[in-house]
Amino acid sequence: MKDFNYINIVLDIYRCSVLVLVAPDKESIIKGYQTVFKKFKCTGNLEQDIDDIKEVLKNDYAYKGTTFSFSCSPVDTCVLIYADNLMEVTYEIIVHELYHAMKRVCSTHGIEDEEAEAYMLEYLCNQFWDAQNNWKAKHPEYKKNKKKQ
Repeated sequence: MKDFNYINIVLDIYRCSVLVLVAPDKESIIKGYQTVFKKFKCTGNLEQDIDDIKEVLKNDYAYKGTTFSFSCSPVDTCVLIYADNLMEVTYEIIVHELYHAMKRVCSTHGIEDEEAEAYMLEYLCNQFWDAQNNWKAKHPEYKKNKKKQ
């Protein structure tokens, strides 16, 4: 099992957050989720969430990333992405998955205004890219698209 990274993007105005969990394999995603569940003192059902994650991850459509909702207050939407580290997450994948996360947050909170949705998506993406840049600054040895030997 390899390591995992995560970013918890807090949406203060809605009193919730979107968790982006990045890991290279299913076992690391589950281990990462268990870790952040405990770290954020989530009030949901960990065993049920793990069962739900396993069910989602066994499907082929969860190849590079998937988004799902769960009752894990204060986090209410989780984005799971297969990648070795934060720098391996492409713009296309993160925008796609954060779009789903934004729609779920808006649905949960009764938001139907397109402008509010657009601002939320912009905020989520910028928070992810800021975290990605911070990770890169802490790992100067990393070069994007580094060829594996």
